[in-house]
Amino acid sequence: MLKSSKGITLTSLVIYIIVLMIVIALFSNFSGYFFKNVNQITIKEIGDEQFTRFLAYLTKDINLDEINFVKTGTYNNVNYIILKFEDNIEHQYLYANKAIYYIDKNRNKTINLCNNVTSCNFMYDDTTKALTVNIIINNINYTKLLIVNNN
Repeated sequence: MLKSSKGITLTSLVIYIIVLMIVIALFSNFSGYFFKNVNQITIKEIGDEQFTRFLAYLTKDINLDEINFVKTGTYNNVNYIILKFEDNIEHQYLYANKAIYYIDKNRNKTINLCNNVTSCNFMYDDTTKALTVNIIINNINYTKLLIVNNN
């Protein structure tokens, strides 16, 4: 009697290899198509989102009770807001190179808050403790009056 041999025959091995090559080719085509389309996606922030992010940082700082010093001005064509707190922490908001930056001097951290800024003006009135922010982002004017909570 003949024994039946169970295992992989040469024809089944060739069929497995051909099917595996077809599957790999399909996956490479799909992944190539996917990554080509991902590279075409660009994220464009509108001015409202940028101004909201700027206000979030600024209002967080001016609502703290530990503010000792607020100063606005212009130095070398850079508009700035300087906020100093009781524990010697200093935060700055700078308008330079068509962008607004948040700088935490104690942590050496700089964050770009707004891009495509064509005009920016910061004004602080020490008697009324009012900080006026006037910014033009993507040709849209944003103005905000904030009351500083300092001692």
